[in-house]
Amino acid sequence: MKVQVLMSVYNGEKYLAEQIDSVLAQKDVQLDLLIRDDGSKDNSVQIIENFMENHPNIQLIKGENIGVIASFYELSLKAGKDYDYYSYCDQDDVWLEDKVAHAISFLNNPSIPQLYCSRTQLVDAHLNFLQLSHSGIPSKQSAMIQNIVIGCTAVMNKELHKLVIQKVPDYTQIRMHDSWFYKLGVFFGEVFFDDQSRIYYRQHGNNAVGLANSFGGRIMRSINDGREGLYFREMSEFLKLYGDDLTPKDKYENERYIEAKKHLSKRIAYIFNPYVKKQTFLKNTWFKIQFLFNWI
Repeated sequence: MKVQVLMSVYNGEKYLAEQIDSVLAQKDVQLDLLIRDDGSKDNSVQIIENFMENHPNIQLIKGENIGVIASFYELSLKAGKDYDYYSYCDQDDVWLEDKVAHAISFLNNPSIPQLYCSRTQLVDAHLNFLQLSHSGIPSKQSAMIQNIVIGCTAVMNKELHKLVIQKVPDYTQIRMHDSWFYKLGVFFGEVFFDDQSRIYYRQHGNNAVGLANSFGGRIMRSINDGREGLYFREMSEFLKLYGDDLTPKDKYENERYIEAKKHLSKRIAYIFNPYVKKQTFLKNTWFKIQFLFNWI
């Protein structure tokens, strides 16, 4: 099993070596590591180059600062074509030694696009356990309005990677690279969500993207996403690029969501639509309130 790990780095010197060590320690896989530095101003590049002296399976792309979404997409575009699987990686976590092999065990059909993701073990800066991240159930209904994929847990097969690089989105219109992968996987293939965790997901205050641990924090993040119109913009971009490839039913439901956003009367009717829903009753109720007042 040939796996390429795709890591984006920006000013990650504090925890970078520990993350790279855990990637190189993966068992039962043939692994290469492709790193893109997003214009770091600290010693990140030097740390990576020090690893490269003893590890020929590490490659480095030195880039300009273009942001996390564009950086991960550039990694996807420059990834090797002869790998069976692609695993996405942050700069400040710690992987258990069977993380990648365990993920691959779920991806059992190379003929269709498949995506693995999982819960994480949230830890503090010193790897002390805080809590498990939330569980999720992959579905087309939720993918329109919610992302359950945490990027550092994402592992995809070759068919999904082909789909990822086939049509490149406008990065300013998508919420995050992992939510885009979720849509592609769930509408055109299979997504597996694992309730077990094989990763220590470090929360240290400087994460490029972290999880809101408190209920209030999750509410504020949801409100901010709505204010910025992130899900609406992402779904519009998805329809623009892939609308003609969707089934008639899926295309209709996606278009219906976009149209309902534009008119109060349609939003009132739309909140009773059973097709679109979030993972829990509470989240679904909060979504309906947000959608009605055009906050999402």
